[in-house]
Amino acid sequence: MHPNNKNIYINYIYNFNLLNLLIGFVLITFIPSLTDAPQRDVNIIYRGFSLVIALVVLVLSFDIYKVKSKYFIVLLSFWILYVGKILYSFYIVKLSYEFTGIEYLTKAIGITAIPFLSIYFTPFNKINVNFIAKLLYILLLIIALINVIPYNFSINYGRSSGILEMYLIGFGHIGTSLAMLSFYFFFNPFINIIWNRKKVHDFIYVLSFFVGVAIIIISGSRGPFVSLMGGIIIFTIYNKNIVFKKVTLKFIAIFTLFMVVFGIIVLKVYNSSFLERTLNAFLGTDDSANIRYDLWRISFQKFVNNPLFGNDFFLEYTWNSKTYMIYSHNFLIEAFYTTGIIGGVLFLLICIYAIKITLNLISSSKYGWISLFSIQYFLLSLLSSSIYSNYIFWTLIALLFSYTFLENNENKEFKGKHHINNRN
Repeated sequence: MHPNNKNIYINYIYNFNLLNLLIGFVLITFIPSLTDAPQRDVNIIYRGFSLVIALVVLVLSFDIYKVKSKYFIVLLSFWILYVGKILYSFYIVKLSYEFTGIEYLTKAIGITAIPFLSIYFTPFNKINVNFIAKLLYILLLIIALINVIPYNFSINYGRSSGILEMYLIGFGHIGTSLAMLSFYFFFNPFINIIWNRKKVHDFIYVLSFFVGVAIIIISGSRGPFVSLMGGIIIFTIYNKNIVFKKVTLKFIAIFTLFMVVFGIIVLKVYNSSFLERTLNAFLGTDDSANIRYDLWRISFQKFVNNPLFGNDFFLEYTWNSKTYMIYSHNFLIEAFYTTGIIGGVLFLLICIYAIKITLNLISSSKYGWISLFSIQYFLLSLLSSSIYSNYIFWTLIALLFSYTFLENNENKEFKGKHHINNRN
């Protein structure tokens, strides 16, 4: 095989691995949703396939330079502590739960850690960022439309994942991701780098934004809406390309339209429990919100009681006379609760590094969408999910760190050329 052809195929694998981690699971969910295939069996086959791809990428892209990085040292240290706590909880303390320790180790290492490392070691300059952004937008829009068009708002009440059999909050975040990309494309003044800009695209971006909002409403989940609004606010504040003198009226008009349409959907044709659950959360009468607050409070108190070594992998929580084994529903609290002060500080450092890179990337015409996705999943990490299972959160962390190596190399090349020119 010609060396150039080999490199092309390797680049395809790099890009497929990233795209697969960002949206592959949602696409696979259509199989058990539309057929009689058992969801667990489909998930196992898909996860196994994804793990093989990640391992191939890891072998192809391993770089000792990245191993010596401060990012890798902090990441590896945290994950050693975290996996160690899983081993300790299930095999020494003998934690009793519906799933075994090996299942949680498989999730933490096979679903999250190894795929995360495959992105970390992937050379950022080998990723076709424009293609990934474009394809993500198209796939998210198709997925959303398939779920929104047949949905009958007038007869369906409560919370739904449309035609997909998946976690409701995860379904809501499909809508958040679509709305985020739509917002980013609409307000990016250099959008022609990603797409040949035409006026019709502005209409499509606005339409797809509301389709994303509709998905959030159908899910009845508050977290995805918080992530969407938080992402928009942070993006607007930190994006240097948004000059308010030029786009303030445009922004206000679109935002006002959004609020009006959102209100109409919820109040007129709605039978979603989104508004009810949101109001109840503010009034303090929503059980799921109150349970979450309790989990944060109890987890933090248990960390204070045992700050050095942390606690067992799961938190024991009693609600309505029934005891549950559950995680903290906040990554930062979970890190301190589970791994103690050392692991908590390591995780905090990871977040600080990632946030700094995210804010620096927001104004980038090519990479800004990565920042938006990172903000989305960082806000998700403060409200739901768990460290061991949220592989998209870790994928984005790895992507951000991978970018810094590209940036550092470019800076070194620039300084080297500048030094040579000065000598000449």
